[in-house]
Amino acid sequence: MNKSLIGAVAGGAVTATAIFSLGSWMGSRNVAPLNNTESVAVVAPQQAAPPEVVPAAVIPEVVVRPAYADILSVTPITKVISTPREVCRDNTVVHQRPVNDEQRVTGKLLGAVIGGVIGHQFGGGKGKDAATVGGAVLGGIVGDNVQRNKQQTQTYTTTERQCETVQDRSEKILSYDVAYRYDGRSDVIRLGYQPESRVPVREQTIVFLPYGGANITPVTLPVIN
Repeated sequence: MNKSLIGAVAGGAVTATAIFSLGSWMGSRNVAPLNNTESVAVVAPQQAAPPEVVPAAVIPEVVVRPAYADILSVTPITKVISTPREVCRDNTVVHQRPVNDEQRVTGKLLGAVIGGVIGHQFGGGKGKDAATVGGAVLGGIVGDNVQRNKQQTQTYTTTERQCETVQDRSEKILSYDVAYRYDGRSDVIRLGYQPESRVPVREQTIVFLPYGGANITPVTLPVIN
């Protein structure tokens, strides 16, 4: 056989095989043939999304309240009490001694006799009689007074205890009206004891401590939010 013919056949076979392989590869890639009438779409590059804005964390507000409540005023509530009390004292008492002749007959008779005798010394006749009678009457009056004065001086004294009831008045404190202020808020509470001038606040509770550390259970009051 002619060598040139064999070379031409072999070259044609290689060319056909190459064309067939290229068509198969393009078919598997789904590549459409280009022509002069179709336009080629150009895809623009996508822009990057803006970064996500993360909101700032909310920090809760911390409320710091005072550790003490201030006492503004303390007004005692009092009551007047009357307490009876017996008062005794020793007194000197003057007594009149008893007399036997209360009508003072003795003094009157003696005075009349003496007055009559003296009156008889004056005048004469009927005048003497009149003077005697007048002297007796006057003497009786004088004798009565003398005996009365003598009886009145006959006294004795004794010591006697005399008692009487008097009322002692005093004021008793029943309670206290306490005006206080805490965290800008004022109020009034009635307590059965006097509190300290400053009272602590523990666990949202006002503790009204007794004055001077007295052994009294303190009154507590919750704080109003």
